[in-house]
Amino acid sequence: MKKLSALSLCALAGAALVLSCEPVEGENVDVSGGSVTVSVSEISAPEEGLVEESAESYASVTGFEASVKVEGGSLKVDVSVLPIVTEPDMKLAVVVVENGIVKSQAFYGNASDYPEIDFNNYVHDHVVRECPTSYTGESLPVEAGKVSSKSYSVAIDKSWDASNLEAIIYTLRTFPASPVQAVSRAKYTNKAGAYVDNVVSVKAGESVSYDFQ
Repeated sequence: MKKLSALSLCALAGAALVLSCEPVEGENVDVSGGSVTVSVSEISAPEEGLVEESAESYASVTGFEASVKVEGGSLKVDVSVLPIVTEPDMKLAVVVVENGIVKSQAFYGNASDYPEIDFNNYVHDHVVRECPTSYTGESLPVEAGKVSSKSYSVAIDKSWDASNLEAIIYTLRTFPASPVQAVSRAKYTNKAGAYVDNVVSVKAGESVSYDFQ
């Protein structure tokens, strides 16, 4: 089954990666339209070990079928999860992002060192707009071979470009009691109690079928 590591999720989830789903005014994006920004903490050596462990040692056990479409003033996200194991503690998370936002980009170095970049008209992708679930997921107990389905609806703000919206959908599993690598997790229980099992991104107007590889 195809899997992306937590680090490849652009700070959506995983050990030591922190996502804010509350409207905040960030320095790097003009949020006059009510955008939401993502903050990422620094990754320590133990936390990085946890991310690598989840990517390398725990095979994905879930596949997705999903569709995302604009209906009236809402974004509809329909998700079906097909597991190959029974997992009472599985969680499902959905985050809606917007791409192609052209705004100024804060830069604290010497901008002249990067003449190829227009910091006044910088294209921001994957700007978080809404979390219809918690970013740490909502409970989705699953049984091997049986499909579990969920539907979500997000009101589209008038400042958003509906055609550039995208849903990031991922499942999370609790780390096993005995990690494969000798990495201490005690200090990071709140951040690293779970890892991303599988993830898929679906743009507005598109759908994906189960992908087992």
